Amino acid sequence: MSDVLGDYDSELRLANGRVNIGMLATRLKDLGVTSYYWLLWHASTDWEDLKLFLPKAAEAGIAVTVYLVPPSESPPHADWYSEPFRLDYKRWGEEIARLSLEHPNLTSWIIDDFYANHELLTPVYVGDMQARAKKVNPGLVFMPLMYYSEINAQFAEDYRGVIDGVVVAYPHDREEISRARTPLNGRDSSDGGRFHIPFIVMTAGVEGEFRLRYGDPATPERIADWLQMCLNAWRDGICDGVVTYCLDKSPESKSFPLAKGLFKEFERF
Repeated sequence: MSDVLGDYDSELRLANGRVNIGMLATRLKDLGVTSYYWLLWHASTDWEDLKLFLPKAAEAGIAVTVYLVPPSESPPHADWYSEPFRLDYKRWGEEIARLSLEHPNLTSWIIDDFYANHELLTPVYVGDMQARAKKVNPGLVFMPLMYYSEINAQFAEDYRGVIDGVVVAYPHDREEISRARTPLNGRDSSDGGRFHIPFIVMTAGVEGEFRLRYGDPATPERIADWLQMCLNAWRDGICDGVVTYCLDKSPESKSFPLAKGLFKEFERF
């Protein structure tokens, strides 16, 4: 899961609410990303639309990650579940693995706000979930979505045996990215050997989330500056990839051309 240049969510939709499969694939290819994180949350048809999107993404050379919401973002806390398997993450693992056998560009899956839901998502639960998924496809990667304040040696020790990597959201600066690398590159307490948990940096690509995390001005230029900072960290080997959160992919987007320029600049590294 190294060298990920990705984008998440903000899928383009038709008037009937279905995902505009062709336009989304075209815009992602134009953006220059190698990976897209497909959120299952906005409509009950998203799982079926994913199956339609996967061959289009493959034609565009794009890997796909399935992105699920946790209990804290499901009813009664929110309006929608990830459909159709809702909170049965063990079933999700098996079904995503089966779909990945049909579509090899489906390479991984994520559960959002993972650590806030660790009372359910314990190492034992995740280990069982992973065993069921990997029995179907041993190569399918599972990653929790985490925040920088949650990345520490205890997390790494508890979960390193049952996860394949981690996505860490919203760095304030390069130093925060660098600090996260330390506990994710640790020493095994049992035999003294080293371990490495790959991690992807997620940076806010939409004005509302950027303002929430970093304050004003939440301009396209400032959003691009943060993306460039993350891409520099990736180029320098501090992280294993970068993904934009909810980048506006509409034709009138002012952030899209700036992100496109940066992805094109960094694709050679």
